[in-house]
Amino acid sequence: MLKQPQPLKLRGEALFALTQSKCCRPFDPSENIRAGTQYLKELLELFGGRVDLALAGYNAGEGAVVRFGGAVPAFRETQDYVERISKRYVLSKPSDVKLEGASKLPRVQ
Repeated sequence: MLKQPQPLKLRGEALFALTQSKCCRPFDPSENIRAGTQYLKELLELFGGRVDLALAGYNAGEGAVVRFGGAVPAFRETQDYVERISKRYVLSKPSDVKLEGASKLPRVQ
C-alpha cells in the first residue's frame, strides 16, 4: 500500500482546519471559493507577496515552505504545480508581464 507523503497529509489537515474555521458550508461552491481565496490571501501575506511561495504553501503546506528555508520545496508535485499555475497567472496579466521562472513572478501588494 502506498503511503501519502507527509507534506500532503499536513496540507489536508490544514485545509480541513481552514474550512472548519473560515467556511460555514465547505461543500457549498461559493463558500469553498471564498475560503480558498482567503487562504491564498493569508499565504501571500505570510510570504511577503511572493506568488511562487504562496502557491507552494497552498500545494505542500506553509510548513513545508518554511522547512525548505523560504523556498519552493523540492517535491516534484509542488514544483510542477507552482510552474503550471504561475504560467496561468502570468497569462492572465497584461502582456508586459513576462515569466522567466517562478522566482521572477511579481510580488502581490
